[in-house]
Amino acid sequence: MMVLLLILAACDGPVDLPPRTHTSRATNSRMVQMPAFRGFLQRPINVDEETQAVLLLVDQINKEARMQTKGHPQSTVLLIDDEASLEPARIYLRGLKGVDSIRTICKRQDCTGVTDAE
Repeated sequence: MMVLLLILAACDGPVDLPPRTHTSRATNSRMVQMPAFRGFLQRPINVDEETQAVLLLVDQINKEARMQTKGHPQSTVLLIDDEASLEPARIYLRGLKGVDSIRTICKRQDCTGVTDAE
């Protein structure tokens, strides 16, 4: 009886997968070290148009914080920790090809004094 059931189940054709609801862009991610800051940089690959960069401020650069950059797949994202200086990080982002503006997002426990101004 079990063999018959397995044979019947094996005879069904393949089932089509549902269409993708989201196409993710490939990104290039790496740690960067500058004299005034250390951070994690994620850049989309093959982006021709200029985009808004995201400066993501976190308490600590760890795996969980790096995963937050995945929420911005079409933007250049620089993740810096609380010991980094904001202005040098903004200057760095402004110098990257394809960046026309910068949005600052603070995910730190204390965001006092953090502004979105460039």
